[in-house]
Amino acid sequence: MSRRVESEAVTAPRAPATSGREGETSPELSLHPSPRWERIEPLTSVQQLYLRRLRRLVALVRICERNLDPSEPEVRLTRWAIYSTYCDCRALCLESGARQILSRPGDSTRT
Repeated sequence: MSRRVESEAVTAPRAPATSGREGETSPELSLHPSPRWERIEPLTSVQQLYLRRLRRLVALVRICERNLDPSEPEVRLTRWAIYSTYCDCRALCLESGARQILSRPGDSTRT
């Protein structure tokens, strides 16, 4: 007498059904739809260059302000270079990143 034993198949959890668009799930299978994230484009090498330059100049002016009189030409020229680089960053659509660098207290050399 042979007995047939049916085993329960172990399966991986199913992924929610998609509606054909990337990242979207059908509303009947998902209680919480996927969040919509704004696509952030990577920075070009020129954009990275100007943000690094701005970080370096901000760090430099902080050193100059600690060691020199604020009316010294070195401090004024460094501030002018910061303003010029900030304007370049704005032209490259990097205003928010440049503002973060300028508003950062203390050491601004972090990358």
